[in-house]
Amino acid sequence: MPTPDTFFGGSASAIPGATARKEYQAFTFDHVYNDDASQDDLFECTRPLIEKFLNGFNATVLAYGQTGSGKTFTMGSAETSSAMTLPSTDSSLRAKLGIIPRAARYIFETLNRNRRLSDDPTANLYMTYAVKISFLELYNEDLLPEWNGSFAAKNAVQRKKPKSTGSHGEKGIMIRDAKDGSIYVAGLEEKACTTVDDVLKYLNKGSTLRRTSSTVMNEQSSRSHAILTLHLYQQKHYVPLTVDVTHMPEARHIVRTVTSLSKFHFVDLAGSERLKRTNATGDRQKEGISINGGLLALGKVISALADRDMAAPNHEKEEVHIPYRNSKLTRILKDSLGGNSQTLMIACVSPAHDDLFETLSTLRYAARARQIKNNVKSN
Repeated sequence: MPTPDTFFGGSASAIPGATARKEYQAFTFDHVYNDDASQDDLFECTRPLIEKFLNGFNATVLAYGQTGSGKTFTMGSAETSSAMTLPSTDSSLRAKLGIIPRAARYIFETLNRNRRLSDDPTANLYMTYAVKISFLELYNEDLLPEWNGSFAAKNAVQRKKPKSTGSHGEKGIMIRDAKDGSIYVAGLEEKACTTVDDVLKYLNKGSTLRRTSSTVMNEQSSRSHAILTLHLYQQKHYVPLTVDVTHMPEARHIVRTVTSLSKFHFVDLAGSERLKRTNATGDRQKEGISINGGLLALGKVISALADRDMAAPNHEKEEVHIPYRNSKLTRILKDSLGGNSQTLMIACVSPAHDDLFETLSTLRYAARARQIKNNVKSN
Protein backbone atom coordinates (compact mmCIF):
# COMPACT_ATOMS: atom_id res chain seq x y z
CA MET A 1 0.00 0.00 0.00
CA PRO A 2 1.42 3.45 -0.82
CA THR A 3 2.67 5.57 2.03
CA PRO A 4 -0.14 7.89 3.23
CA ASP A 5 0.03 11.59 2.58
CA THR A 6 -0.21 13.99 5.49
CA PHE A 7 -2.02 17.33 5.54
CA PHE A 8 -1.86 20.04 8.18
CA GLY A 9 -4.78 22.25 8.86
CA GLY A 10 -1.56 28.00 2.98
CA SER A 11 -1.02 25.38 0.62
CA ALA A 12 -3.83 24.08 -1.58
CA SER A 13 -4.43 20.45 -2.47
CA ALA A 14 -6.73 19.00 -5.13
CA ILE A 15 -8.34 15.58 -5.25
CA PRO A 16 -8.89 14.38 -8.85
CA GLY A 17 -12.16 12.62 -9.59
CA ALA A 18 -13.55 13.66 -6.22
CA THR A 19 -17.15 13.71 -7.39
CA ALA A 20 -19.07 12.83 -10.50
CA ARG A 21 -20.11 16.44 -11.01
CA LYS A 22 -16.86 18.15 -10.15
CA GLU A 23 -13.47 17.01 -11.30
CA TYR A 24 -11.54 18.63 -8.45
CA GLN A 25 -12.15 19.65 -4.88
CA ALA A 26 -9.70 22.11 -3.38
CA PHE A 27 -8.69 22.32 0.29
CA THR A 28 -6.46 24.85 2.00
CA PHE A 29 -4.05 23.84 4.76
CA ASP A 30 -0.94 25.29 6.34
CA HIS A 31 1.31 22.50 5.11
CA VAL A 32 0.97 19.57 2.71
CA TYR A 33 3.35 16.59 2.65
CA ASN A 34 3.66 13.76 0.16
CA ASP A 35 5.04 10.27 0.73
CA ASP A 36 8.64 11.47 0.32
CA ALA A 37 8.45 13.71 3.41
CA SER A 38 10.57 12.66 6.38
CA GLN A 39 9.57 12.40 10.02
CA ASP A 40 11.90 15.32 10.65
CA ASP A 41 9.90 17.44 8.18
CA LEU A 42 6.73 16.76 10.14
CA PHE A 43 8.42 17.47 13.46
CA GLU A 44 9.53 20.90 12.23
CA CYS A 45 5.86 21.89 11.93
CA THR A 46 5.32 21.11 15.61
CA ARG A 47 8.36 23.06 16.81
CA PRO A 48 6.45 26.40 17.18
CA LEU A 49 3.98 24.65 19.50
CA ILE A 50 6.82 23.19 21.57
CA GLU A 51 8.35 26.65 21.92
CA LYS A 52 4.98 27.96 23.12
CA PHE A 53 4.74 25.08 25.60
CA LEU A 54 8.19 25.93 26.96
CA ASN A 55 7.05 29.53 27.43
CA GLY A 56 4.02 28.65 29.54
CA PHE A 57 1.31 28.03 26.93
CA ASN A 58 -0.82 24.92 26.48
CA ALA A 59 -0.43 22.99 23.22
CA THR A 60 -1.99 20.04 21.44
CA VAL A 61 -0.98 17.90 18.47
CA LEU A 62 -3.83 15.74 17.24
CA ALA A 63 -3.57 13.04 14.55
CA TYR A 64 -6.77 12.19 12.68
CA GLY A 65 -7.55 9.93 9.73
CA GLN A 66 -8.95 6.62 8.60
CA THR A 67 -7.67 3.34 9.97
CA GLY A 68 -4.25 2.40 8.57
CA SER A 69 -3.41 5.92 7.36
CA GLY A 70 -0.26 6.32 9.46
CA LYS A 71 -1.39 8.24 12.57
CA THR A 72 0.47 6.14 15.13
CA PHE A 73 3.62 6.11 12.99
CA THR A 74 3.46 9.91 12.60
CA MET A 75 2.92 10.52 16.31
CA GLY A 76 5.53 7.96 17.34
CA SER A 77 3.25 6.53 20.02
CA ALA A 78 4.37 2.97 19.27
CA GLU A 79 8.11 3.61 19.29
CA THR A 80 10.66 2.03 21.62
CA SER A 81 13.19 4.12 23.50
CA SER A 82 16.08 1.99 22.20
CA ALA A 83 16.20 3.90 18.91
CA MET A 84 16.63 7.18 20.78
CA THR A 85 19.73 5.93 22.56
CA LEU A 86 21.40 4.35 19.56
CA PRO A 87 24.65 5.88 18.23
CA SER A 88 24.23 8.60 15.64
CA THR A 89 25.44 6.17 12.93
CA ASP A 90 22.09 4.34 13.17
CA SER A 91 20.38 7.10 11.24
CA SER A 92 17.88 4.80 9.51
CA LEU A 93 16.32 3.83 12.84
CA ARG A 94 16.34 7.37 14.18
CA ALA A 95 14.71 8.61 10.98
CA LYS A 96 11.59 6.57 11.79
CA LEU A 97 11.01 8.22 15.15
CA GLY A 98 7.73 10.10 15.36
CA ILE A 99 6.69 13.40 16.88
CA ILE A 100 6.47 12.37 20.56
CA PRO A 101 10.05 11.02 20.97
CA ARG A 102 11.47 13.97 19.00
CA ALA A 103 9.45 16.48 21.01
CA ALA A 104 10.51 14.91 24.32
CA ARG A 105 14.18 15.16 23.40
CA TYR A 106 13.83 18.73 22.17
CA ILE A 107 11.99 19.79 25.35
CA PHE A 108 14.62 18.45 27.74
CA GLU A 109 17.53 19.73 25.67
CA THR A 110 15.99 23.21 25.58
CA LEU A 111 15.14 23.27 29.30
CA ASN A 112 18.68 22.25 30.28
CA ARG A 113 20.25 24.71 27.84
CA ASN A 114 18.12 27.67 28.88
CA ARG A 115 17.97 27.28 32.63
CA ARG A 116 20.64 29.96 33.10
CA LEU A 117 20.00 32.06 29.98
CA SER A 118 18.30 35.22 31.24
CA ASP A 119 15.79 37.07 29.09
CA ASP A 120 16.40 40.17 31.24
CA PRO A 121 19.68 42.02 30.51
CA THR A 122 19.61 43.59 33.99
CA ALA A 123 19.45 40.30 35.92
CA ASN A 124 20.82 36.78 36.08
CA LEU A 125 18.48 33.82 35.89
CA TYR A 126 18.28 30.49 37.64
CA MET A 127 15.40 28.32 36.44
CA THR A 128 13.95 25.25 38.10
CA TYR A 129 11.47 22.95 36.39
CA ALA A 130 9.53 19.74 36.84
CA VAL A 131 8.10 17.56 34.07
CA LYS A 132 5.35 15.00 34.64
CA ILE A 133 3.66 12.62 32.22
CA SER A 134 0.26 10.95 32.08
CA PHE A 135 -1.16 8.45 29.60
CA LEU A 136 -4.88 7.95 29.14
CA GLU A 137 -6.70 5.48 26.92
CA LEU A 138 -10.33 5.99 25.89
CA TYR A 139 -11.75 2.58 25.01
CA ASN A 140 -15.46 2.08 24.29
CA GLU A 141 -16.13 5.38 26.12
CA ASP A 142 -14.27 4.11 29.20
CA LEU A 143 -11.39 6.09 30.68
CA LEU A 144 -8.47 3.72 31.25
CA PRO A 145 -5.35 4.93 33.07
CA GLU A 146 -2.52 2.87 31.65
CA TRP A 147 -0.36 2.66 34.75
CA ASN A 148 -2.52 3.52 37.77
CA GLY A 149 -1.84 1.09 40.60
CA SER A 150 -2.46 -2.59 39.93
CA PHE A 151 -4.98 -1.97 37.14
CA ALA A 152 -2.34 -1.65 34.42
CA ALA A 153 -0.41 -4.66 35.68
CA LYS A 154 -3.56 -6.78 35.69
CA ASN A 155 -4.50 -5.76 32.16
CA ALA A 156 -0.95 -6.25 30.88
CA VAL A 157 -1.12 -9.92 31.86
CA GLN A 158 -4.77 -10.80 31.36
CA ARG A 159 -5.89 -8.17 28.81
CA LYS A 160 -9.34 -8.16 30.39
CA LYS A 161 -12.03 -5.92 28.99
CA PRO A 162 -12.88 -3.12 31.41
CA LYS A 163 -16.29 -2.97 33.00
CA SER A 164 -18.56 -0.11 31.98
CA THR A 165 -17.68 2.94 34.03
CA GLY A 166 -20.53 5.33 33.23
CA SER A 167 -19.47 8.93 33.71
CA HIS A 168 -16.44 7.81 35.72
CA GLY A 169 -13.35 5.89 34.74
CA GLU A 170 -11.46 3.04 36.37
CA LYS A 171 -10.70 3.59 40.07
CA GLY A 172 -12.36 6.98 40.33
CA ILE A 173 -10.93 8.47 37.14
CA MET A 174 -13.21 11.35 36.20
CA ILE A 175 -13.22 14.35 33.87
CA ARG A 176 -13.57 17.57 35.85
CA ASP A 177 -13.92 21.30 35.17
CA ALA A 178 -11.39 23.45 37.02
CA LYS A 179 -12.37 26.81 38.54
CA ASP A 180 -10.67 28.64 35.66
CA GLY A 181 -12.78 26.71 33.13
CA SER A 182 -10.03 24.34 32.03
CA ILE A 183 -10.42 20.56 31.93
CA TYR A 184 -8.48 17.99 33.93
CA VAL A 185 -8.81 14.26 34.63
CA ALA A 186 -9.14 13.70 38.37
CA GLY A 187 -7.46 10.57 39.70
CA LEU A 188 -5.14 10.13 36.73
CA GLU A 189 -1.64 9.36 37.94
CA GLU A 190 1.21 11.58 36.75
CA LYS A 191 4.78 10.27 36.73
CA ALA A 192 7.79 12.53 37.27
CA CYS A 193 10.32 12.64 34.41
CA THR A 194 13.84 14.02 34.77
CA THR A 195 15.21 12.87 31.41
CA VAL A 196 13.94 12.07 27.92
CA ASP A 197 14.48 8.38 28.70
CA ASP A 198 11.88 8.63 31.47
CA VAL A 199 9.33 9.97 29.00
CA LEU A 200 10.07 7.20 26.51
CA LYS A 201 9.87 4.55 29.23
CA TYR A 202 6.35 5.60 30.17
CA LEU A 203 5.40 6.05 26.51
CA ASN A 204 6.46 2.46 25.84
CA LYS A 205 4.60 1.23 28.89
CA GLY A 206 1.37 2.92 27.85
CA SER A 207 1.72 1.92 24.20
CA THR A 208 2.26 -1.71 25.14
CA LEU A 209 -0.98 -1.77 27.11
CA ARG A 210 -3.00 0.06 24.48
CA ARG A 211 -5.63 -2.09 22.84
CA THR A 212 -4.94 -3.10 19.24
CA SER A 213 -6.41 -5.76 17.00
CA SER A 214 -6.38 -6.93 13.40
CA THR A 215 -9.05 -5.94 10.89
CA VAL A 216 -9.37 -6.42 7.14
CA MET A 217 -8.02 -2.87 6.60
CA ASN A 218 -5.27 -2.82 9.23
CA GLU A 219 -3.23 -5.65 10.74
CA GLN A 220 -2.56 -3.66 13.93
CA SER A 221 -5.53 -1.34 14.29
CA SER A 222 -5.72 0.85 17.40
CA ARG A 223 -9.04 0.15 19.11
CA SER A 224 -8.90 3.16 21.42
CA HIS A 225 -8.00 6.83 21.47
CA ALA A 226 -4.74 7.56 23.30
CA ILE A 227 -3.75 10.84 24.95
CA LEU A 228 -0.22 11.31 26.28
CA THR A 229 0.18 14.56 28.23
CA LEU A 230 3.34 16.32 29.38
CA HIS A 231 2.91 18.74 32.28
CA LEU A 232 5.62 21.39 32.73
CA TYR A 233 6.05 23.43 35.92
CA GLN A 234 8.66 26.20 35.72
CA GLN A 235 10.02 28.78 38.13
CA LYS A 236 12.34 31.50 36.87
CA HIS A 237 14.28 33.16 39.67
CA TYR A 238 15.83 36.51 38.76
CA VAL A 239 18.77 37.82 40.81
CA PRO A 240 21.22 40.75 40.47
CA LEU A 241 24.01 40.35 37.91
CA THR A 242 26.55 40.07 40.74
CA VAL A 243 24.96 36.91 42.16
CA ASP A 244 26.33 33.50 41.11
CA VAL A 245 23.74 31.27 39.38
CA THR A 246 25.75 28.07 39.07
CA HIS A 247 23.52 26.82 41.90
CA MET A 248 20.19 27.80 43.40
CA PRO A 249 20.57 31.35 44.79
CA GLU A 250 19.62 32.19 48.34
CA ALA A 251 16.12 33.54 48.84
CA ARG A 252 17.43 36.93 50.00
CA HIS A 253 19.06 37.49 46.59
CA ILE A 254 15.98 36.69 44.50
CA VAL A 255 14.50 39.90 43.08
CA ARG A 256 11.44 38.24 41.49
CA THR A 257 10.13 34.81 40.57
CA VAL A 258 7.97 33.99 37.55
CA THR A 259 5.97 30.75 37.72
CA SER A 260 4.24 28.96 34.83
CA LEU A 261 2.34 25.70 34.40
CA SER A 262 1.66 24.35 30.92
CA LYS A 263 0.48 21.08 29.40
CA PHE A 264 1.03 19.43 26.03
CA HIS A 265 -1.48 16.88 24.72
CA PHE A 266 -0.27 14.37 22.13
CA VAL A 267 -3.46 12.78 20.79
CA ASP A 268 -3.41 9.63 18.66
CA LEU A 269 -7.02 9.07 17.65
CA ALA A 270 -8.25 5.64 16.65
CA GLY A 271 -8.92 5.54 12.92
CA SER A 272 -12.35 6.09 11.46
CA GLU A 273 -13.63 2.97 9.73
CA ARG A 274 -16.62 1.75 7.76
CA LEU A 275 -17.84 -1.58 9.07
CA LYS A 276 -18.62 -2.76 5.53
CA ARG A 277 -14.94 -2.46 4.66
CA THR A 278 -13.44 -3.82 7.89
CA ASN A 279 -15.86 -6.80 8.06
CA ALA A 280 -15.73 -6.38 11.84
CA THR A 281 -17.97 -8.55 14.02
CA GLY A 282 -18.42 -9.09 17.75
CA ASP A 283 -16.05 -7.04 19.92
CA ARG A 284 -14.32 -5.51 16.88
CA GLN A 285 -17.69 -4.28 15.62
CA LYS A 286 -18.56 -2.81 19.02
CA GLU A 287 -15.17 -1.07 19.14
CA GLY A 288 -15.63 0.32 15.64
CA ILE A 289 -19.05 1.73 16.52
CA SER A 290 -17.60 3.36 19.65
CA ILE A 291 -14.64 4.80 17.72
CA ASN A 292 -16.89 6.26 15.04
CA GLY A 293 -19.26 7.61 17.70
CA GLY A 294 -16.45 9.51 19.43
CA LEU A 295 -15.17 10.87 16.13
CA LEU A 296 -18.68 11.91 15.13
CA ALA A 297 -19.05 13.82 18.40
CA LEU A 298 -15.67 15.42 17.76
CA GLY A 299 -16.83 16.41 14.28
CA LYS A 300 -19.97 18.05 15.67
CA VAL A 301 -17.88 20.07 18.13
CA ILE A 302 -15.52 21.15 15.35
CA SER A 303 -18.44 22.18 13.12
CA ALA A 304 -20.16 24.13 15.91
CA LEU A 305 -16.93 25.96 16.79
CA ALA A 306 -16.13 26.69 13.14
CA ASP A 307 -19.64 28.04 12.51
CA ARG A 308 -19.42 30.25 15.59
CA ASP A 309 -15.97 31.62 14.83
CA MET A 310 -16.69 32.24 11.15
CA ALA A 311 -19.89 34.12 11.99
CA ALA A 312 -18.57 36.19 14.90
CA PRO A 313 -17.31 39.64 13.79
CA ASN A 314 -14.13 41.13 15.23
CA HIS A 315 -13.44 37.96 17.21
CA GLU A 316 -16.48 38.62 19.43
CA LYS A 317 -17.62 35.06 19.93
CA GLU A 318 -21.34 34.51 20.32
CA GLU A 319 -22.82 32.46 23.13
CA VAL A 320 -23.72 29.28 21.27
CA HIS A 321 -24.00 25.73 22.54
CA ILE A 322 -20.95 23.58 21.84
CA PRO A 323 -21.73 19.87 22.44
CA TYR A 324 -18.58 19.00 24.38
CA ARG A 325 -20.52 16.73 26.75
CA ASN A 326 -21.71 14.38 24.00
CA SER A 327 -18.51 12.34 24.38
CA LYS A 328 -15.69 11.89 26.85
CA LEU A 329 -13.25 12.49 24.01
CA THR A 330 -14.66 15.95 23.33
CA ARG A 331 -14.77 16.81 27.03
CA ILE A 332 -11.11 15.95 27.47
CA LEU A 333 -10.19 17.98 24.37
CA LYS A 334 -12.31 21.01 25.33
CA ASP A 335 -9.21 23.15 25.98
CA SER A 336 -7.67 22.04 22.70
CA LEU A 337 -10.75 22.89 20.63
CA GLY A 338 -11.90 26.45 21.15
CA GLY A 339 -10.18 26.84 24.51
CA ASN A 340 -6.81 27.81 25.95
CA SER A 341 -4.44 25.84 23.75
CA GLN A 342 -2.47 26.20 20.57
CA THR A 343 -3.60 23.20 18.52
CA LEU A 344 -2.29 21.49 15.41
CA MET A 345 -4.35 18.84 13.64
CA ILE A 346 -2.51 16.37 11.44
CA ALA A 347 -4.80 14.81 8.83
CA CYS A 348 -3.41 11.48 7.60
CA VAL A 349 -4.85 10.19 4.33
CA SER A 350 -4.26 7.38 1.86
CA PRO A 351 -3.60 8.02 -1.85
CA ALA A 352 -5.32 4.76 -2.79
CA HIS A 353 -8.40 5.18 -5.02
CA ASP A 354 -10.36 2.71 -2.87
CA ASP A 355 -9.93 5.11 0.05
CA LEU A 356 -11.24 8.18 -1.79
CA PHE A 357 -14.40 8.45 0.33
CA GLU A 358 -12.41 8.36 3.59
CA THR A 359 -9.79 10.76 2.20
CA LEU A 360 -12.39 13.37 1.29
CA SER A 361 -14.09 12.96 4.66
CA THR A 362 -10.78 13.47 6.49
CA LEU A 363 -9.88 16.57 4.45
CA ARG A 364 -13.28 18.14 5.04
CA TYR A 365 -12.94 17.38 8.75
CA ALA A 366 -9.52 19.03 8.96
CA ALA A 367 -10.56 22.00 6.81
CA ARG A 368 -13.36 22.74 9.27
CA ALA A 369 -11.01 22.41 12.23
CA ARG A 370 -8.68 24.98 10.66
CA GLN A 371 -11.44 27.61 10.95
CA ILE A 372 -11.54 27.38 14.77
CA LYS A 373 -10.00 30.27 16.69
CA ASN A 374 -8.71 29.26 20.12
CA ASN A 375 -8.29 31.67 23.02
CA VAL A 376 -4.61 31.15 23.81
CA LYS A 377 -3.03 32.76 26.88
CA SER A 378 0.01 32.19 29.07
CA ASN A 379 -0.57 30.23 32.27
